[in-house]
Amino acid sequence: MIAVTLSLGIVFSIISFIAAFFLLPRKERVATAIIIGMAFMLGAIFIQGILQSMPVLYLIFIRGLGAKAGSAAYVALERSYPLLIAAFLGLMAGFWQELAKFFAVKYNSERLAPWVGFGFAAIDILIFLVALAPGLNISASQEAAIGLASIVPVILQAPFSMAFHTGTAAFLKRGMGQDKTKAMRNLAIAILAHAYVDGSLDYVTISIALLGLQHLLGDLIVWIPSVAIALVFLVCLSRYIKYTARS
Repeated sequence: MIAVTLSLGIVFSIISFIAAFFLLPRKERVATAIIIGMAFMLGAIFIQGILQSMPVLYLIFIRGLGAKAGSAAYVALERSYPLLIAAFLGLMAGFWQELAKFFAVKYNSERLAPWVGFGFAAIDILIFLVALAPGLNISASQEAAIGLASIVPVILQAPFSMAFHTGTAAFLKRGMGQDKTKAMRNLAIAILAHAYVDGSLDYVTISIALLGLQHLLGDLIVWIPSVAIALVFLVCLSRYIKYTARS
């Protein structure tokens, strides 16, 4: 039997894809824009992953601690400096993904920019669903023991990803249509917003695993600000769509 969390993740992911497909303005070359977004997202994640691994790789290879001792030393750093580690991980994610999105939308037309964001969201959601796959091996009683704390992010992740990535893509493209200063300003805002979202998730993950933070409190820390950020970018997306429809 498919775990409840995986089922919910799939359902809300499908809903998010369908809603975006019908709400975003459809135009020729949409499929190309989506593929470009997916390719740039994969490239960003590849670079991001390497750089995020640098601290533990430094401990293992440069300090010569070996895999087991190096990993243990990194966990000790997470326990001692959770905010610092989370900020580093969040900034790496925000910088590389939004920089990649900036260049991906730069060479696409205004009306295709949100579809580039759709491609970014598609990869994000697929990674999220793959992460849920181990839940297939969780029994019903085990899943019930986890409680609602595991349900909240499962419900919100896909809609958030779609709103955030399509919204920031439009936000970045709008800045480019004004002047260089506003383009750089919008890029900096998108990077910081993304860094906060990912960084807060990393902080909560570390705190739950190592510092005894409750799952429910962790969800509140991550999702209340994240939903607010997504709504802001949804407003930007709505205004952007109206702007491109007039142009």
